[in-house]
Amino acid sequence: MLATCTSSFITRYFATAAPKAAASALPFANLAKAQAALTKHEDKLKKAQHDLLLKYASLENNRREREQNVKDAEKKHVKVFAASIVDVATKMNEAGDLADQLASKEEASEKLKSVAEGVSIARDFLVRSVMLQKYQIEPFTVEKGEKYDVARHEIALESAVKQVKKGEDAFVDGVSKEGWKMGEDVLRKARVNLTQKQ
Repeated sequence: MLATCTSSFITRYFATAAPKAAASALPFANLAKAQAALTKHEDKLKKAQHDLLLKYASLENNRREREQNVKDAEKKHVKVFAASIVDVATKMNEAGDLADQLASKEEASEKLKSVAEGVSIARDFLVRSVMLQKYQIEPFTVEKGEKYDVARHEIALESAVKQVKKGEDAFVDGVSKEGWKMGEDVLRKARVNLTQKQ
């Protein structure tokens, strides 16, 4: 009888203990699954953050590139305008000088003196106010004996030296047409006569 009671007790004990043990192990199994899921979602979040940062960086680069393109286009258009107005300024300077010479003669009429004064005022306004102050457009000086610089000088047709090969030195012997620049950018090269001797 005792053996039967003992075996039934043991059977009942293990029958109730096994599900309890399984139930108590279940939260740990769920915890491992939850940690695996959390790790997976953290990885997805990191990837999404990385992708978002890449997209933001790409947008910023595109914005900067567009701004730079707009600045370059504006600068190009101003340079084109400035290059075309340089010829006008050169002619205005020549006309002003000629008008001043003619007006200084004794036989000059009042009308000629008035025209000379008008040309001088227009020249000063164009060159000093518009070109120099607003756009920093001005003629640049080229000194006799200055070394030839292909970026600043253009060889005149009447020059003794017609061509300067790479590695050769040539020097300015005279200037037949002044050069113009806008800031540091050359708008029109100075037309120069060259010599091989300094």
